[in-house]
Amino acid sequence: ISAPACTINSVTLTAEGAGQVASTICTDAAGNCATASLTVQIDKTAPALNMPSLASSYTLGNSALLTFDATDTLSQLASFSATLNGNPVSSGSTVTLNQLGANTFTLTATDFAGNTATRTQQFTVTYAFGGFLPPLTASSQPVFHLGSVIPVKFELFDANGATISTAVAHLSLQKFYEDEPLGSPVE
Repeated sequence: ISAPACTINSVTLTAEGAGQVASTICTDAAGNCATASLTVQIDKTAPALNMPSLASSYTLGNSALLTFDATDTLSQLASFSATLNGNPVSSGSTVTLNQLGANTFTLTATDFAGNTATRTQQFTVTYAFGGFLPPLTASSQPVFHLGSVIPVKFELFDANGATISTAVAHLSLQKFYEDEPLGSPVE
């Protein structure tokens, strides 16, 4: 006696969500029928990412509290990671911002269905400008003779008020008339 041949109808499920039922009917050569079903979940949606609240700019040495998370209600999270400038960080950690210029926070999560979400947020870390020192000050409008060498001095600070003495300055000169720039800056 050989096993009966059975043709199974194909089933296509396209709706997303839990509790999706795939059913089919098997009919053998003698006309006998049997039904079978399987309950599955279909997850096409990447995890939801909640980024930390970051300002667009910070002063060197400031601290930032990094609070973030990711959720996936259908398949749950398989992995979840965050980095600041390529270094791993944990939610709830406070970091000291000591990298001048552009900084990047990246959050990535993958669910058990293989869907991945990644978001990045950039911010800048700068020095605090303490103002110009004599002979150039904000409250004065000194007059200099054509061809004179003008010493340009200013102060830079970190978030704790410590003077920065190792910065390299690139200055340009811009002529203004009634608060509007005239011409191009001179490097």
